[in-house]
Amino acid sequence: MTPRALEPSGMRLKTLRSNERTIVLCTHNLAEAEELADQVAIIRRGKILMNGTPEVLKQSLLGPAVYEAEFSMEPPAQLQALPEGVSLTDRDGKSLFFKIDFPDRNNPLLLRQLLNAGLDVTSFRAVPRSLEQAYLRAITQGERGN
Repeated sequence: MTPRALEPSGMRLKTLRSNERTIVLCTHNLAEAEELADQVAIIRRGKILMNGTPEVLKQSLLGPAVYEAEFSMEPPAQLQALPEGVSLTDRDGKSLFFKIDFPDRNNPLLLRQLLNAGLDVTSFRAVPRSLEQAYLRAITQGERGN
């Protein structure tokens, strides 16, 4: 058996990708689709509900990115006014969750504000969003529209 035969199918598909090839992959495995696909079409009952890159689909269906700020101790109940385009969406113990428009511009502003308020930020990260979450939103919206 050749080493190539032992490769997972996703690894073989990755090696076949190039500008000279188009590969059409029909799958229910959305993690695989998110990893391998440049473009995704969400199809329901023979109709394309949406299509685009995985990132564009997630952005359009799930909205702005959500970020988690974790602190060394539980943050105060009230925060100063947040920068425009930033909204507090949830809190959980030592963590606050923010929905952030234009993260390239607003993340530094938010972090600076939190640090200037004397809060010790121990981590700041984007909350992972999956293509599966976007797919479920598209299907739910499609059902409401039918």
